[in-house]
Amino acid sequence: MGLCRLFAPGKTVGYADILLDLGAIFTSCYDDGAFQRSVDYSQPPTPRLKPSDAQWAAEWLKPG
Repeated sequence: MGLCRLFAPGKTVGYADILLDLGAIFTSCYDDGAFQRSVDYSQPPTPRLKPSDAQWAAEWLKPG
């Protein structure tokens, strides 16, 4: 799953639009933050997901 890249328009005349690579931003925040150390991803989420959401997540996370 890749996250989108989008252009943010320059707000002032003479400033160029910028490209935001949301995938890179997300990865950087995750890697630099404490998420992987503070959340036990082997355990079910708290609060519990609704059954339909849990089924969707299980399908999404299947290998291959």
